[in-house]
Amino acid sequence: MSRIRVFLLVFAVCSPGLWALPSAEELQAPVEQLSPETMARILELFRADSEGRMLLERARSKAKLESDAALINIISFCGRAELGSHGQRRGLFTQEVANYYRQKGDDTWIALNPDGAAKWANPDQHPVVDQRRRANRSFEFLDVAFRPRICIKAGLSVMQTYLVLYHELIHLTGLDPFEDVDLLTLDGWQDRETFYQQQLTKKGGEVDAFVAQIHAYQRLRKNYPLKGTTVLEGFLNKRTLPLQNREAFCNHLLVEANYAGELDFHLEEQVHFQYNRAYAWWEYYGKMINALDDQYEKLEHNVDVMRRRELRAKQNGDQEAQARHRRDKAEWEQKRLLNRRQYHAFVREQAEHREFMAILDARFPSE
Repeated sequence: MSRIRVFLLVFAVCSPGLWALPSAEELQAPVEQLSPETMARILELFRADSEGRMLLERARSKAKLESDAALINIISFCGRAELGSHGQRRGLFTQEVANYYRQKGDDTWIALNPDGAAKWANPDQHPVVDQRRRANRSFEFLDVAFRPRICIKAGLSVMQTYLVLYHELIHLTGLDPFEDVDLLTLDGWQDRETFYQQQLTKKGGEVDAFVAQIHAYQRLRKNYPLKGTTVLEGFLNKRTLPLQNREAFCNHLLVEANYAGELDFHLEEQVHFQYNRAYAWWEYYGKMINALDDQYEKLEHNVDVMRRRELRAKQNGDQEAQARHRRDKAEWEQKRLLNRRQYHAFVREQAEHREFMAILDARFPSE
């Protein structure tokens, strides 16, 4: 292959404007399979739009993909298993996160998720795209985000698939995979409205995704003879969502798109999950505290033995033995000191988990 031909091939792949946009007829054609050919038409719609190109770039970077075309590797048609309670959705973004911990000073991470160790050990099938480390007084924690997945409802047109993918890529690029619902900012089940607002309006949330999707549709109408205005477009004023309409926009999503039901379920899941997680750690710390108490008795015994041996060597005038027993006693005393430090750290951490559970019990009683 000549150098000129190689250059033209590379240029064809990299240049956003070289491929022709789909025709108006192709835009309305159903996407019967997610093939490189159908993805090429959809990707060209992104490349023809400056904001779409930037979105693709951010998505490639966050998902650790080598090219735009590689997006096909994380996209599939939605099945019943994926949609579940999301039956009305046209697309769904999911990202699995595994959690690990180890005691400070240890080298080996322990998986908290049942399949966490297996996934981390298989980077070809489960590529890691992000990590976060945390620590408390005694433990280090590692959260690992694997490459996300997007599913799209089968039977949509090229245009609909493009807009749904645009929506889901906003989730991919904007959402923090490690974000936990901060239940302590809520004043119980009756504070659902606050929770709805937090979830819908967070970065990369549904408001961001729908607004970006609508803007993409409006820009698309400049190139195609598309008629009609979507319901959600009525909330937009030029290119921004007016503050006075934001509440109405969210209410529309909550009622008409049934996000209220989904968020209610999500809140209940988070309350149960975070309570059970705190309980598991509270129970674990309790076992560790008991083990440290048992160990402390043995350490006390060893310190006492070394003390008596040192005294006996002193009485016998054996200075060498006395020095050796003094060193041994100092080592056991150091171990005893570390035991108590760890014991008190575990007691404080256990108390924090107990306090957190008490707050959840008070604010989110069983309904």
